[in-house]
Amino acid sequence: MANKITETISLKITGASFAASMSGAVTIDQVGSNYTEETQTIISADAVALDIGAGIAEGSLGYLIVKNLAAAPVGDAEPNNIDIATDEPMANKIATIGPGKSNYISPPAGTVALWGQAQVTDAQIVFLAIEK
Repeated sequence: MANKITETISLKITGASFAASMSGAVTIDQVGSNYTEETQTIISADAVALDIGAGIAEGSLGYLIVKNLAAAPVGDAEPNNIDIATDEPMANKIATIGPGKSNYISPPAGTVALWGQAQVTDAQIVFLAIEK
C-alpha cells in the first residue's frame, strides 16, 4: 500500500464590508517512500544547501513546506526573511519567507537541491520535504 500525501491549502481575506476565501485539497499516492523533516540554520553570509537528504533522488522532490523560526522584528528592525532559490548564487529565488511564517513551495520539475539565505542574520528553519 502506497503512502498518502495530502495537500490542503486555504486563503482568506476579510474586511469591513467584504470577505473572500478559496481552499483546495488533494490526496495522492506517493510513488517513492522517502521524506526528510529537518531543523537547519540558514546563514546570512552565504547560501546554504537545504539538507534534504540522499534518500530523495535528484528530480524526485515533489513537496516542500518551510517555516522560518526567526522572531518577528521589534520596532523599526528589519524582518529576517529567508530566501529560497534553486541555485547557490540565489539568482533563481522561488520563495521569500517572513519571520514566523511558513511557505508551501512547489519545487520546479527535476529539483532536489535548494538553497537558503537569511536576509539579516542567521536564523533557523524547519522543513518537510517529500519524495513524489
